[in-house]
Amino acid sequence: MQYSLSAQVQFAVRYELFRDPAGLFSGIEQNLRDVTVTATYQLADGMMLRAEWRRDSADHDVFLGPSLDDRRPAQQTLTAGLVWWFGTKRGTW
Repeated sequence: MQYSLSAQVQFAVRYELFRDPAGLFSGIEQNLRDVTVTATYQLADGMMLRAEWRRDSADHDVFLGPSLDDRRPAQQTLTAGLVWWFGTKRGTW
């Protein structure tokens, strides 16, 4: 779902669920889930600032912790970026 608060500010929320009952894609039988929240600010035509928070979780300890021997059932990431494009595309993507 994406919401526009104004012409310059948008928020988006996404939830995904991946069931791998036979372990064909992840190597073990499990359910993988993620929630992503994205905020976008249109700085100018052809330039935007974007921040994204994401939480991944699983039924098993599959995500790396601080060391290679430390596995956890969930992880969180926070990303910020500046997107600039040129060409014929105008406005927010």
